[in-house]
Amino acid sequence: MQNLYTRTITGIFFTALIIGSLLLHPLAFAAVIFVMMMVGLLEFFRLAGSQDIYPQKVLGFIVGAIMYIVL
Repeated sequence: MQNLYTRTITGIFFTALIIGSLLLHPLAFAAVIFVMMMVGLLEFFRLAGSQDIYPQKVLGFIVGAIMYIVL
């Protein structure tokens, strides 16, 4: 049950962060989504490393950032 409370509070926090950044400025929203994307990539690389797969992290972050900025 403790896990449910933690996830609920985290969800409320991230929802407020996203809505707040949307109301503040479009670039603030883009920055929040960019940070979330980078954290997601970090989690992906950690998960891949636990399966004995070692991707090139630096190249992955650079390509991910470039793709986000260009698109």
